[in-house]
Amino acid sequence: MLDPRQLLLLTEMGIPVWALRSTDEIPVDTIEQPIVDIGALLERVTESDWLICVDNKLTEHTHRLLQAMLLTVDVSHADICLLSLAELKELADTSEIETNQKVLFLLGEGAVKQAFDQSAHLANYRNEIHLMPRSQLATIVSFSLEDLIQAPENKVLAWRDCQLAKKRQQHL
Repeated sequence: MLDPRQLLLLTEMGIPVWALRSTDEIPVDTIEQPIVDIGALLERVTESDWLICVDNKLTEHTHRLLQAMLLTVDVSHADICLLSLAELKELADTSEIETNQKVLFLLGEGAVKQAFDQSAHLANYRNEIHLMPRSQLATIVSFSLEDLIQAPENKVLAWRDCQLAKKRQQHL
């Protein structure tokens, strides 16, 4: 927990402090699906503006961090569709998705490799907007949630990635 002085300094530097500010829960059990129903996936994707894929199963701690990150850029639970790595693979292989007003936000090395190819590295894809090869879906890459917990100094960079994704989504 930050003391008031630390909170003030971060605020003055323009760095939001990520804290759970809402009780809206993202259903954790919808993340892992062993068999992907492409019809159901496309329906879920159609209803959301933000498609988010994390490279590991969400824990309570990483789940809360993701919620806090999204709230700092004013993205609500209703705006997102969480994807498993298997769903991301299906999505990457389809051109049937309507990409208007949608942003794919990849969190972690595993998600980057699944979306692009096994030789892809997170460091090479951060700070830019990429298009998925088949779907032409605008894609932004950031650190995994576990990496952010282990290296909190990267939260500023992840916040900038969130801002880039929000800016791109607003301009689509």
